[in-house]
Amino acid sequence: ALGQIDTLEPIRPFVEQRFNLWIGREKQQGREYSDEQMGWLTLIRDYIAANAEIAARDLQEAPGFMERGGVLKARALFGSRLDALLDELTTALVA
Repeated sequence: ALGQIDTLEPIRPFVEQRFNLWIGREKQQGREYSDEQMGWLTLIRDYIAANAEIAARDLQEAPGFMERGGVLKARALFGSRLDALLDELTTALVA
């Protein structure tokens, strides 16, 4: 619709591929994520695939995040980097 590609395709496979590349870059930079953090990152990835963006307020309001403790739990897991991480993932996965 925006003239960027000739055919419409599902965004999920594209987002998953870009997420895997992002995780690889994170590992190359020495960043490792716990299993619990990876669970959150996967949930964030899936939310971005469905909504094209994410913000901290979504972690409090959207199903899936609320059951895991919402934005408070996310801040406990990712610290002050949470907001930048959400912006970075949105850009890396759908830009």
